[in-house]
Amino acid sequence: LEYIGVKKRTIVIIIWSMGYIIFSAICPWIAYGLRDWRLLCIITSAPLAAVPLFGKFVPESASWLLTQGRKKEAVKLLRTVARINKKEYPEEFGEKCFDMGKEEENKSTTVLDLFKTPRLRLNNMVLAITWFVVYCCYHTNTQNASNLGTNVYDSFMYSSLVEIPALFVILFGIDWLGRRWPVAFSSFAAGIAGLVILIIPRDAIKTYLGLALIQRVTITIVYNVIMQYSAELLPTVLRGRGLAFLRLMGTLGLYISPSIVYLSMTMPGLPLVVSGILMLLVSAFTLYLPETLHKHLPHSIEEGEMFGRNQNLLDCPCMNKSTMDSDENPESTMERA
Repeated sequence: LEYIGVKKRTIVIIIWSMGYIIFSAICPWIAYGLRDWRLLCIITSAPLAAVPLFGKFVPESASWLLTQGRKKEAVKLLRTVARINKKEYPEEFGEKCFDMGKEEENKSTTVLDLFKTPRLRLNNMVLAITWFVVYCCYHTNTQNASNLGTNVYDSFMYSSLVEIPALFVILFGIDWLGRRWPVAFSSFAAGIAGLVILIIPRDAIKTYLGLALIQRVTITIVYNVIMQYSAELLPTVLRGRGLAFLRLMGTLGLYISPSIVYLSMTMPGLPLVVSGILMLLVSAFTLYLPETLHKHLPHSIEEGEMFGRNQNLLDCPCMNKSTMDSDENPESTMERA
């Protein structure tokens, strides 16, 4: 994240998501052609064997290296970044890096440190709940495609392609509205789409499918934004472990999704109703998170605890950028959202 320019982070998320969408739209037709689930698993999993080879080309986090006392490696990486970007490396910045490394070198941190102070504890509990619910609801929506009374191959393809509009909302929305409000609005819309199913006749198959697709779009927005949002909220010293913990919470939600899908035996749209209720909870909880757009991101645990202390519940970057921009020390970190 920190090696990607501030203005290009959203683009990177879009590119990553587009690859997922394209393959998801093609996957049902691969399954249709093969008609063998074992062969399908082998073909779709085989490309993952190449992933470890890319590790050699991905640079380590300079901020993380500083927190581990590996100052020379951090400075070397930053010099490489300056050279690739055709910029002059400021020598005084290297001295600041050494000073920062000395402060952090003797500190030992664990993922439990994310829950030892009040503000960090609140932020990470909200993030954990959000990841759990969003993963659960996203995969519930995906798996429930076969229960809507339409061709399962068509339904899966449509529900994949419908994520493309979500990417345009992300592309043009989160750098104007920030991260918090798009998550809150989209979660609320997903919740309403789920609850409306309660008043739709059971034989209205196309309406069921339409509401399911609306819910898929809005959950996709939350799914993609929350990944970038979480990385920006977590202090650098615990970002890797913090994201691993959140991914674990999301995976637990994924494991529960088949049980929710099974509720379709009672009513085809019931899984979407349950997802809607859960997404409304996410919409409410998200408002208690601080905004990260135009903010200097936290480097240490102490900065993470102070992050967003001057923000109000209804603050929005598009309305009061100057206020959002002023409550952190601009020299306290190397990163900015």
